[in-house]
Amino acid sequence: PLMGKAAAGKKKMILIGEIDSVPKAAVFGCTVSIKQLPQMNFFMSDDLMKSFSKIFKETLSLHASNKQCHLMTIATFTIQAQGVPEIQEMAITLVNEQWIPVENQAEINFVSTLINEHRCFHKELRYNLSIDKPIACATLTDVEQPPIAVYLKTKDYVSQSPDTEELMHVMESSRVDTFLYDPGDENIRPLPRKHIFRQTSD
Repeated sequence: PLMGKAAAGKKKMILIGEIDSVPKAAVFGCTVSIKQLPQMNFFMSDDLMKSFSKIFKETLSLHASNKQCHLMTIATFTIQAQGVPEIQEMAITLVNEQWIPVENQAEINFVSTLINEHRCFHKELRYNLSIDKPIACATLTDVEQPPIAVYLKTKDYVSQSPDTEELMHVMESSRVDTFLYDPGDENIRPLPRKHIFRQTSD
């Protein structure tokens, strides 16, 4: 998350919502509008706006090319003397049409494939891991064997992706079954087969 100057003595509040439009420049600083709060604009200082544009550049670009996705934010804000809410700290994440968090175009496409094929899965989240550390994109839970963690090979298509050797090492040392999915491979292996679970009568 990005952080602004401390607001000593002011009560902080938490904001969670969907950004309606990317922050726009104002006379001093800029304003942010939240879709769930159309009558309220949140002020953001010049310094915070510069950090916002720099830190979240990749996420903003991804959102610009995938308008069907939603740009979510969690932020803290204070109310200024004039009654204007001012953002103090802010983080954003991109989610798809089904409100599933996605990091890059490869994840957007892969998660869409899982949804279109009616697969059952858990979407894995990065939390505090840096963007260059390999994590599974999703874990398939509708397979006959134990759940399978699916890793995406994106080094050749996505900037700041994990090194392929490190990715393979993580997969090989995993305590769960893994599967490597390469979105750029013309002869891509099909995903592990979906198992149809049927109830059996006693």
